[in-house]
Amino acid sequence: MEQIAHKPTLSIIIPIYNGARYLRENIQNVLAQPCKDFELILLDDGSKDESLSICKEFDSPYIRLYTHANMGVSRTRNKGIELSRGEILIFIDQDDVMRSNFYTEKMRDQLKETFGQGIDLIITGAWSGDENLDQGIFLSIEKQRKGIYNGRCNTTAWGTTFTFNMNIFSRRLFFDEENKATAVRFFELPLDVETIFRHLTQYAARKILYADNFSFCIRRNNEISVSSNWNWIKVHPIKCEAYYDLIQWHKKYYPHDVATIHGAEKAFLQTVTDMIKTNYEVQADLVSFKKEISKKKYYHDLQEMIIAHPEESILVKALLTAPIQVGRLLHIGWFRHLIRKRWTLYEKLGIGQKKTDLRGMYER
Repeated sequence: MEQIAHKPTLSIIIPIYNGARYLRENIQNVLAQPCKDFELILLDDGSKDESLSICKEFDSPYIRLYTHANMGVSRTRNKGIELSRGEILIFIDQDDVMRSNFYTEKMRDQLKETFGQGIDLIITGAWSGDENLDQGIFLSIEKQRKGIYNGRCNTTAWGTTFTFNMNIFSRRLFFDEENKATAVRFFELPLDVETIFRHLTQYAARKILYADNFSFCIRRNNEISVSSNWNWIKVHPIKCEAYYDLIQWHKKYYPHDVATIHGAEKAFLQTVTDMIKTNYEVQADLVSFKKEISKKKYYHDLQEMIIAHPEESILVKALLTAPIQVGRLLHIGWFRHLIRKRWTLYEKLGIGQKKTDLRGMYER
């Protein structure tokens, strides 16, 4: 297929692995956007189904198709970043769809104007639909935060990573003025722990805009989605490794930002706490689990963090010093209070709200 010769404003990146079920609909909705000032980068990560064949059905100058042996979603997304030519980047999952008439010339100009004002990242609301995208709810970002905020100086970057929402990125986050790669890339993890990348971009951005009017995609909740398929006994250890690597990332690139490093350590301790709770609920063998922890690369640093952050490490300290006490701690009101706080957050995000008909929002 003949590709567009000019440099597009927008790069739309879709990593693909065994996504044949919804992929055709996804690609069709991107190509149907009114403004054609974009490139669609399709990255087949060694799919074993018909995904690659579906991609080849589309003879469009706006598509750039690449295929490679399976290397995981994080490395595939990083490849998409390296291949991109646009000044603005977005990622779309293979089973989601772009909203009809989102990318108009007016929206393109609005995006260019916004990023031209020194904003590096837009965090926007997201539509979350059922498996068939017939009904869904809108997860508003403006209920949590609205307007322009500083990035690196924003001390809440660790407190809230806005997992339910969607991001639009400036190329400046990934490449400097000489087009050399910055330190912002997806960590190469065996699972898609996207929270890490969200934090990196929020931290690296000079300015962040929180606004709902840039919502570009409808997310599909189904069995293909990574998050719905996670086995948390396996996921929590991977998240712990990821958060520990993130602490090292901060110490390497921003060693003087002590406040953010402390925030990263607290998030790491929370992940270790979640791992302990899950292990207790499923296996209830904390003595063996303690031995596993003692073999991890972060074990010695973990003990230092317990001293530095005693409030965030109550359960972690109990595991390392007296595993038998963990069960008692998990049944006292303090931990039940944390669970209630989490559900309050879900309600604020829109969980439980009346569903909206989505069928007119995209090409079927």
